[in-house]
Amino acid sequence: MEHTSRKIVTNTMVFTGAMMMQKVIAFLYFWFLSAQLGPEQLGTYIWALSLTTMFSIGIDLGLSPLLIREAARDSGRAERLLRGVVALKTMFGLVALVILLTLVFFPRHDPVTLIVVSIAALVMIFDSFAMSFWGVLRSLQKIKYESTALLIFHILVFALGAYLLGIAQSPISAIIALATGSFAILVFAWVIVRFRFGVRTSPLFEHSTLHALLRLLPAFAIAGIFMRLYNATDSVLLGYFVSNEAVGLYSIPAKAITALQMLIPGAFLASIYPAMSYYFVNSRQKLEQLFERSVGYLIIIAFPITAGLLALIPKIIGTIWPEYVAVIPTFILMSFALPFLFLSFPTGYMLNAINHQRQNTINRGVITAINISLNFALIPKLGVQGAGIAFLVSNIILVFLDFRNVHEVMPVVWIWLKKIIFKSAAASILMGLILVTLRNSAPLVVLVLLGMVTYAVIILVLQIFTKAEITFIKEIIQQGNKRDIKPEEVV
Repeated sequence: MEHTSRKIVTNTMVFTGAMMMQKVIAFLYFWFLSAQLGPEQLGTYIWALSLTTMFSIGIDLGLSPLLIREAARDSGRAERLLRGVVALKTMFGLVALVILLTLVFFPRHDPVTLIVVSIAALVMIFDSFAMSFWGVLRSLQKIKYESTALLIFHILVFALGAYLLGIAQSPISAIIALATGSFAILVFAWVIVRFRFGVRTSPLFEHSTLHALLRLLPAFAIAGIFMRLYNATDSVLLGYFVSNEAVGLYSIPAKAITALQMLIPGAFLASIYPAMSYYFVNSRQKLEQLFERSVGYLIIIAFPITAGLLALIPKIIGTIWPEYVAVIPTFILMSFALPFLFLSFPTGYMLNAINHQRQNTINRGVITAINISLNFALIPKLGVQGAGIAFLVSNIILVFLDFRNVHEVMPVVWIWLKKIIFKSAAASILMGLILVTLRNSAPLVVLVLLGMVTYAVIILVLQIFTKAEITFIKEIIQQGNKRDIKPEEVV
């Protein structure tokens, strides 16, 4: 068991590291695309990917996480389950592809948009099947192959995209690069599964296997549907109601904020979630302390990033995205959502850890409905700014719902958190005022470094947290992860 625990911790660190590098490379590539393509062409590319992301719901429907869980519980069924998933995805994929292309070609979009969407549909299919192959490897704790492939994929796409865009600055060049990388990853994953581990991948239309998968599917499908709709609806509706240029403008703050969201709290909480699950069973007091500290430390990180963005957004856009000046008001608006985005990670993880995953799903379903409704109501009237308002409001509501549900099970002690909120807010505001004062007299890089140093000095002076508290949170996480892990927990 000790070997299993150590293996899982190692796998988690490797995979998290690869994911962080992937996010950095992906954001750099997006910056490169935005520099090569104008708002309208970038919007065509983003709109096509957002539309196919929505339709990818109809292919996977939660089959990949279901495959991981069931194969991890019984590795002897892994091959049969994978082949059943491939069979179902083949049928689901054909239906989703026909509906998607019908909806796109019927309104008579311009030829470039039609080509980009058609190729993006192939990316959707490649990614869905590759996800299932990775699922089998995850169930076997063979994460190193996926981690390697993630880096290879993004480097390949970046290199090929740079080459093709040098020939023709068109969204078609960008989508061809992405499709090539996706296909390469699919082939790589298939070769590893088929020849390295000897798992057959041909579709298996066996009644008992398909029935078992379909019976369990709804519980996994609902959360995935909410997530995909929430992430893609704003861009799709902007394309339909306004223009592809509006999608391109909106993609700048959306991508920047999403990159910060996934890189910082996502990586930070990867090691905390297992400890939360452990302490729910073994020590309610330590669970409360861990949750409280997680929220507090993310506030300490989120507040200065938000203040820095608010102070420097005009400088950032003028330096990095001069063609996207029109999105500055929306970028400022969406930046206010950053603390709420950060806090939705510990609240969501906590609800799952305390066996309230159903309520977690309901909350995300509620804000998905609110987000879609607000987008439908606001985008036709306000355009990009309407999508920004919907983004901010839905994220505030999500954190409110999550905290209410957590508080019902585990009362949150606000004494320490109030101190953190007050001091961190004061330090962030002071840092922001300094940056605004110097914004027009120093380069962007200098301002970012100055902001980091200024905030660090202020929080040390205010003693927002001590070395003892850092040691405390480190020890409590390590204690929560040093435990015997049962095979059925390896998901």
